[in-house]
Amino acid sequence: MRSLADAELFTRRYMGLRGLEMVPVWGSLAFMAFAEGVGWFREGDVFPRLLILVPVIGACLLIHRYLDRTFGVVKPLSSGWGWLGVGVVVYYVAQIAAIRLGVHIDFTGPALGGWAASFGFRDCGFRKQWLIPAALGFLLPVVAPYPSPSAPHAPLYSLLSAILFAAFAAASFWDHVLLVRSFNGALSE
Repeated sequence: MRSLADAELFTRRYMGLRGLEMVPVWGSLAFMAFAEGVGWFREGDVFPRLLILVPVIGACLLIHRYLDRTFGVVKPLSSGWGWLGVGVVVYYVAQIAAIRLGVHIDFTGPALGGWAASFGFRDCGFRKQWLIPAALGFLLPVVAPYPSPSAPHAPLYSLLSAILFAAFAAASFWDHVLLVRSFNGALSE
């Protein structure tokens, strides 16, 4: 870190660079969507999804411990949960309104795209790797329109959801690469 301002900026962005913690979650969501798309899981199969959660939670805990021991712990300036709550409420209001109006649009893709875009522009920065999941999320309802609520998911929708979740995993992993590069650059100065 060249200056105190660089150290302050890095401290503010540190929690966003711990993307390795989320790679198992996004990877499992991608696998489950892919498995549903190719017919390994049926829509609504709960047991296989719960079974996959056990190693995912274990991997997340191990990665969290690794990141804390390797890179340290920084208390965030704010939790940021307020905006997530607002986003969830807006998503459900829009989705319920669309269903009641008879418009068969699934807002899951655009909601995830907006969330990815918020990761890309977090803390006054611009992380380009989040543009890919943001674009995929916004394009999901256009490329694979959601069927009526009573009809099952189309395989194309599940496979494109798997690609979206894989893009989230790749962007999260790239955040970790940026974290490692930041520390290697700070050590070499």
